[in-house]
Formats: sequence, structure tokens, C-alpha cells
Amino acid sequence: MAANCFMNYMFDYRGLQEKVETEKCEVCGHPANFHCVECNNLLCNGCKLTHEKRPASDRHQFCTISQMNTLNWEHRNSKDTLCTKHRYTPISSYCKSPCETPICADCARSHEGHHIITVDDAFQQYKNATETLVNCALKEEESAKEKLATLEATNRKWVTSTIKCEQDIIAYVDRLQQQLENARDQLLEGMNEISTRKERQLEDEIQKLKSIDGTVRNARLRNQGIMGTLNPNGALCMINDGLLQLQSALENIPKVHPINVGNLEFDPDRECIEGFKLGTVYEGGLLDQSKCSTDIPGKMEKTVGETIQFKLTTNDSNGRKKHVIEESISAVLQNEYGGQVIGEVAKVSKGVFQITCLCKWETEYKLHVEVFGKPICGSPFKAVGLRHQLLLKTIDTGNFWTKKKSNIDDVCFTTDDVLLACSSTNQILRFDLQGNYLNTVFLEDKKEIQGIYCIDFDLMAVTEKTGSEVLICKQDGAIVRQFGKGLLQNPKGIAVSVRRSEVFVVDCHVHCVFRFSNEGRLLTKIGGYGNSNGQLNTPHSIAVIDKNDQLIVSDSLNHRLQVFTFGGKYIRTIGKGRGHGNGKLEFPRAVALDGKGRVIVGSSDRLQLFDHETGQFVTQLDHRNDDIMFPYGITVTKGRIAVANWRGLGSKTANIKIFKDTFEQ
Repeated sequence: MAANCFMNYMFDYRGLQEKVETEKCEVCGHPANFHCVECNNLLCNGCKLTHEKRPASDRHQFCTISQMNTLNWEHRNSKDTLCTKHRYTPISSYCKSPCETPICADCARSHEGHHIITVDDAFQQYKNATETLVNCALKEEESAKEKLATLEATNRKWVTSTIKCEQDIIAYVDRLQQQLENARDQLLEGMNEISTRKERQLEDEIQKLKSIDGTVRNARLRNQGIMGTLNPNGALCMINDGLLQLQSALENIPKVHPINVGNLEFDPDRECIEGFKLGTVYEGGLLDQSKCSTDIPGKMEKTVGETIQFKLTTNDSNGRKKHVIEESISAVLQNEYGGQVIGEVAKVSKGVFQITCLCKWETEYKLHVEVFGKPICGSPFKAVGLRHQLLLKTIDTGNFWTKKKSNIDDVCFTTDDVLLACSSTNQILRFDLQGNYLNTVFLEDKKEIQGIYCIDFDLMAVTEKTGSEVLICKQDGAIVRQFGKGLLQNPKGIAVSVRRSEVFVVDCHVHCVFRFSNEGRLLTKIGGYGNSNGQLNTPHSIAVIDKNDQLIVSDSLNHRLQVFTFGGKYIRTIGKGRGHGNGKLEFPRAVALDGKGRVIVGSSDRLQLFDHETGQFVTQLDHRNDDIMFPYGITVTKGRIAVANWRGLGSKTANIKIFKDTFEQ
């Protein structure tokens, strides 16, 4: 009450805000002479006297109209509230304790020792206290509105569901009744068929017996008549016909054996009746995503192009199947790079749906299954996309080396699609495109060939370890020229720019790439030891992008590929760092370009494909069962990728793997 009283004093009377122009009594309409401060009414003399005699207003204070228009006008004009005790003295402060009432300057003397604060402070405290309550009230009102809307919607839904449930029960019973009527009709039809057949059979037998009675009786009576005649002579004339008639009648009697065939009976299926139950009516709970389930068997593995198919059961909070619309279900197959495949949803029965997604990429997926925007139990599920089998053949080369060398250092296809292979000896093995052994080419004795590249149908370039030089040879092994001696220390990979007639050689000891003219003149030295961009650490192989004047170097111990211009300018790095995951490299040695100009790189245990322009990982070429280990060389031609599978130091099972080029997919 104190707060309400305070607020009444705080707010101005509208009648005191403007000067009175029309001075009429607000009770009787006569000219007004006085103003009641408490009631804010204009009164005439008579009405003032009446007002003062009433118990409710006998202590009200009055002022004349002229006083109201002039006395303390500045206070009223500034919307000050006046003290009721001291007439027109404006309220200036508030006694907070113990009175809890607004006071004027005159009242302050009688409130000495009390806790008095200014009107503004008092009103601010009131606002602060009230604001929290007002906010709470607003929240409660909004909450009540939301709850009311929810309950009204629930009530409408409940009424609708009750009507639908009733309709479903009636429809279900009608169907059962129709089925019962159909079953009844079938039973009656079967009964009538059996009964009619039996009645016909009995009628036939009755007719046969009646025919026996007539035929035999007539023959019998004839013969009895002959036997009783008094004229023997005449009887003898008829005796033969009579005997024949009776004998024929007896011989032609139908074979009828009447038996007691029993009754037509009905044997009901009592198991169908006993414990018969139409169904159950229950109060269904709300959909509960945590109770929804699938038949996904753990981690799924699918080949690219296959479909992932599973069933989803939507349940309520009681574990019962819950009907939802197909549009409320979403199934998204997402790979690690953000690519998505939207699944198709088809209803099977109440609360059961079949979901189908296409496996588009060779990578790991997460299968997100949601109902009404919320994940179900177990979501996201794990899935793996496997590539099509690309490995075509494995060539065991162990029996073809005359010198006991089991490792394979490099491979190369010739212009006529013959596969060449070297192994740090003076031998070059030759195979056809299907991997069948053709023959062996021998270079000079004591030569150790580590890298090989076919220049054209007649010439090939090789790196030779013993003399640390480059040899330009005929296809039969005859050396045409050689260069690089004194510059090279341990030359490995080699590539040729046919367009520019230049030879690029990787030296793993000098940690750089040497660029020679076709005649052997040194043009540029690219790289140098280090791990910064443009520096190399034990490089091994090289691939040339002839049309762009670019080269790609396998920077083995820095676990990356680097792209340079022919002039040696660093362009970009390929690889996400050291490791065994997609896009990561570990000791990359072999590098080549596929049929689309993408980069194939062989690291410690896998073959990976990258986009040479962006450096982005594309896919893994080998399968986990392909047994790729430390590939040293890669070559590509006409839909085939050949890999020199070194398999580690001291391995006695080095081989050549031939894969299908993904360019043809």
C-alpha cells in the first residue's frame, strides 16, 4: 500500500497541469469558487459545504480558484506534486524508514532522524525493484501463452487423434467383418457343393433301386402267372420268353450298396476363436529420437557406385512404433571434405522406412540420420567407400635377373607400349602391356642403371650409378652419348622435356635437380639441401609437365612434393605433411602424371592421386590388399599404370604392379 500511495503522489493530477479557464462546479454546474486538493474537483459554495460534511472528505483541503491559478503556479507548471499536509508545498523527498511516505520540506522537520532520500532516488529504487518483477511477469505471461497454445494444440491433436483412432477401429472391424463374411460364404459354398454332389449320388442310387423293383417284379409276376395257369399246353408256348425275361432282369440288376454315409458336419478352427483379439488401443507417446533404431550392422563398407540401404524404425517414448511423414526424415552421407549425398526415404509400414544412399566417393563417410531435425540414436554412423579393383597384374621379376638383384629401381613405358624395368644392374627387362616377359637388354658390364626414361621409339635416357652420369642409349642398349660426370654424385630419377629437348636429373646426394640440354650442357641447378620451400632433402623422382614448363619433384625426406618452373622457381607444395592418411605422404619417391595430367605419387605404403594445379588430394589408387610397399618408380600409358614395387631394403620379393588408370573410369 505504501508503494501505491507513493506512486499516487508521484504522478501529477491532470487538472493541475493547466490553468483553469472554465470555473464551473463539477457537481451542480454552478460557478465554482473552490478547488478540493485531494479530489481535484471544482466546487461551488454549497457543494463545498456538503463535501466538508461527508465523513470520507471532512478533512480535505480547499483553495479558492484564484489561489489555484496563482499560488505556487511554478510548482504545478513543472508538474510537481503538492504535499497534502502543507497544502501547496511541493513534495521534495521521501522518508524511506520508518514512514515509507513522500514528504515536503516542511514535513522534513518532523521526520528528523529518519532515513530520508530524494524523490528521484526513491522513484529509481522503486523502478529497479519493480522492473525485475515486471520482467518476471512478462516472462510468465509469455510462458503461459506458449503453454496455453501448446495445450490447445495438444487438445486439438488429441481430439483429432481420437476421431482418427475411432475411424481406424471401425474400418479395421469392418475389414474383419468383411473377411468373416467372405469366409462364411466360402464355407457355405463348400457345404452346398458337397451336399449337392451327395444328394445327386443318393438320388441316382434311389432311381436305380426303383428300376430294379419294376423290372424284376414284372418278370417275376409273369413267370408266376405262367406257373399257375390251368392250360399247360399254352404255358409251354410262353415259358421260354418268361424265363429269358426274368433271367435278363436278374443279370442286369445295378450294383447298389446303400451304406450309412453319416452327416454333413462343420469343424471350426477353435485356435482362431480362443484368445481372439482385434488389437490394442493405447495412449501413444511423443516421438523419441533416442528410441529410433536402424538395422545398420556397425561400420559399413561399400564399393563406389553401390548403394547403402537400411531400414529405420521410428518409435515413441514407450518404444512403440510411431508414424511420421517421410519428409520429416533426413539421411545425409557426408565425406571428410564436405561432399554430401542425400538419401531417399520410402515408407514400408507404420513407423518403418527404407533409406537408400549412393556411395559416390572412395573415402570415409559419416551417415547422419535425423527425424524432425534431431539425430537418432547412434547417428552419425560410420561408412567407408571402397574403390573399384584397379590392380590388374603383379609381375614377379626375381627369375629374370641374371645378376642376383631383387629390388626394382624404376620402370618406364616405351612409345610402342613395352614396359622397361631396371634394378641397379646393367640389365633392362622388357614386358608387353599384359605383363608378359619379352626379353632383356644388356648395357655395358658394371653399369648400374637406377632411373630410366623413354625419349622416343629409338632412344632412352638412363641414370647410371657407377659413373654417376647420364647415358643416352639405343633401345637395344647401345650407348649414344653420356654426360654429367663430375657434376652428379648419385643420380636417381630422370625425365625429358621432348618439346624443349632438355633432360632433368634428380641427385639424392646433392639434394637438387640438374637441368641439362639434350647434348649434356648444364643449364640450371634447382633446389639445394634444406626443408624450406624450394629446398630439397634426398629427392628421388621427377615428372615433367611439358606444356606448362613445370616439373614435380618427390622431396622424399621432407615428406612432400614440390612444383618448380623449368627455371627453378618454386610454385607450390603438394601433400598435407607426413602421415598415412588421405593427402599425407611419408617418404614419397615415385611420381608420374596420369592420363588426365593428375599427379600420381607413391609413398611408403600407398599410391595417391592429386590435382597438380591445386595440390588437392583426389583419391587413393591402391587397395589395402594390393601390397604396395616403398614404390620407387611409376610410369603411365594407354590406361595402364606400372609401379616398381621395391618392398624395402633386402626384400627378395620385389615386383611390378600393373593398375588400371583411373582416367578410363
